Amino acid sequence: MSISLGNKRISLIISIIIVIIVVTILMVRFLSATKTYYAIFENVKGLSVSDPVIIEGLKVGNVKVIDFLLDGSNNLIVKIKIKSDINIPDKSFTEIMPLKHPEFDKSLNIKLVSSDGYFEDGDTINLRKSLVTVDSLIELSNRTKQELAETIKSEVENQQKIKETKEDDPVKEEPLPKKENVVAKKEVVKKETPKTPAKEKVVKQDQVVFKLQILVSKDKIPLTDKRFKNSKNLDFYEDKGLYKYVLGNEESFDKIKELSLQVKGSTFPDAFIVAFRNNERISIQEARGLLEK
Repeated sequence: MSISLGNKRISLIISIIIVIIVVTILMVRFLSATKTYYAIFENVKGLSVSDPVIIEGLKVGNVKVIDFLLDGSNNLIVKIKIKSDINIPDKSFTEIMPLKHPEFDKSLNIKLVSSDGYFEDGDTINLRKSLVTVDSLIELSNRTKQELAETIKSEVENQQKIKETKEDDPVKEEPLPKKENVVAKKEVVKKETPKTPAKEKVVKQDQVVFKLQILVSKDKIPLTDKRFKNSKNLDFYEDKGLYKYVLGNEESFDKIKELSLQVKGSTFPDAFIVAFRNNERISIQEARGLLEK
């Protein structure tokens, strides 16, 4: 009787050990069957932990963690897990999209873009604030700066030509010194005229303005792209290796809010307001505080 009871105990212990081994193997296989990636956003637009990760309309994983980056930028880092058998080309990008689902309001979409390489486990997938997503600033800013530089350069060249003309042709000045002096002064006044708009541009750059960020991309997108069709005051700027596209250029916060309602109701539903001072991004609170002074 005691031998039989002892055999049962041994069988039970062996069974428990086998179950533990099987569960451990399954857990290891499950954990190794996924890859971890990251995406960085300025605004997650309501994305939550456990929301689905979708590629080409199929769920391939879930959002695991959403937290602030510890670099003082107030950007958010999103940690995702997807199936290990899925390879993501290294020019692909992420975007947050609305989702009609009884449990989830948002999803993190991965848009695949053909490439010769692939992201590795633990890599940060390129961000593009798409349709959603936002927006193009640097080109217009650069054009403004370039126009100012060209105006100044043209003025310097004109003044130099006037000076060289006087030095190379003194005979013409000697018979009519008074008239030549008058003409020279008039020319100087005329050439100085372009400086006025140049100064106005510099002053305008010191003003606080509000814009709508509509798109972010790792690659530079032409302003003639069909996504920007009928977009007015389109611009972009570069920040941390990303091209961020914006619409509008308003000194009034109320006016940019009106534009925001129009844009969100049509082409860019996830557009949001950003502020600039001296062509540098500042917080909305800081911008409104400067305007109230």
